[in-house]
Amino acid sequence: MWTIKPFDELTTKELFDIYYLRTAVFVVERSATTKKWTKRT
Repeated sequence: MWTIKPFDELTTKELFDIYYLRTAVFVVERSATTKKWTKRT
């Protein structure tokens, strides 16, 4: 379930979870982009 909160109402755990998931998504996105541009045909 989604909850919208102002930044100053986030708990430390909620903030850590957001940063962790964002980093995980970035790594996957970066990996996909790198493979796309480095693939040789």
